[in-house]
Amino acid sequence: MEQFSHLKVSDGYSCLEEEMEARLRKQFIAHKADFFFINFSSPEFLQATVAYGLKKGWLADGEAHLEGIRYRLSPEGKKYFGVL
Repeated sequence: MEQFSHLKVSDGYSCLEEEMEARLRKQFIAHKADFFFINFSSPEFLQATVAYGLKKGWLADGEAHLEGIRYRLSPEGKKYFGVL
């Protein structure tokens, strides 16, 4: 998670909060994904989306992997997005 700590929602993305929430919703609801995976080559918007999800408490701390980091919904995120 520290690798992306430089990304803040206020870095020009504050007006895109709805889009970031929609992206998380799409990932976990529409695509029924278990996790959100990012790495250093991921678009900055996706990295900012993860930072936003962490700030809101919807994502749990990331699990480091060789190619990047994967984030799962936190209990609060599961409740917010209606994932059982």
